[in-house]
Amino acid sequence: MDSVRDLENTVHRAISYHRMFTSATRIAVGLSGIDSYALYRFLLRHHDHKLLTGITILETRSSQREDEVRIWQELAAKSEVTYVVTSFRDEFGAWLDEIVEALEPTSSLSPCLICAQLRNEALRRSAIREGVDTVATGGNANDVLSVMLIRMLGGPLVALDGVVYEHRAAPAYRASTLTYCSPLFYSPKDAVRSYASEDGSTFPSYRCKFLWARGELRLTEVLKPLLELFPEACDLATFDASELLPNPDLRECRVCGEKRRLLPAERCPSCQILALLDEGVA
Repeated sequence: MDSVRDLENTVHRAISYHRMFTSATRIAVGLSGIDSYALYRFLLRHHDHKLLTGITILETRSSQREDEVRIWQELAAKSEVTYVVTSFRDEFGAWLDEIVEALEPTSSLSPCLICAQLRNEALRRSAIREGVDTVATGGNANDVLSVMLIRMLGGPLVALDGVVYEHRAAPAYRASTLTYCSPLFYSPKDAVRSYASEDGSTFPSYRCKFLWARGELRLTEVLKPLLELFPEACDLATFDASELLPNPDLRECRVCGEKRRLLPAERCPSCQILALLDEGVA
């Protein structure tokens, strides 16, 4: 029980300190797997259910993801929370594997980059359709420390083992239409997963087929031993990671209008990928 109270206190402090949202804010929660369930569970306990919308993005056709969607549907119905599902096929006319295949002949883009950017775009579109004010995602302190290492390696878009990462380590920021926030910003992954599983909830495991397709390795898997050595680094009382990872210098994308880090064509990475898909050139 103390661990539950400790995590909730940390999340409350993060929300208050960074002014992520108020009791009247309409929030969309990106739902995918056990980590996001921790955030969902916290919001169910501390926010008006009528102001919550759960959103799941399906990147590929997968029986495991379909099973997960059924779990989310049951959880949302039980709590009377609005729940919507959209997919890459709904938003972009093709599944991830079809998009990767279409770009692959002339492309050096990693499937992980394509997936991450288009998933963000699908979440943005869905959140706007649902009329919410804020998008909350389940990034935790381990993710923040990972990005700190990325920043030590290079600029805002960094390639590592063939994967390109875009920094989104600010705990909260306004991007034109929507505010994005990470209430679990200071909560270590182990504590997040313990909180999520405290009520006995489980989710089917899903491993993306592209993870090892090009010899790519997720940064979090590389960093896990290092992060376990410094658990105190995730403590809000120890340091404020937002001071080390300030809100980025964002500019408005000339295509979608969102404030993002822009590529040379004055387009955000999501819009650039969609333009390449339309042109058939990458």
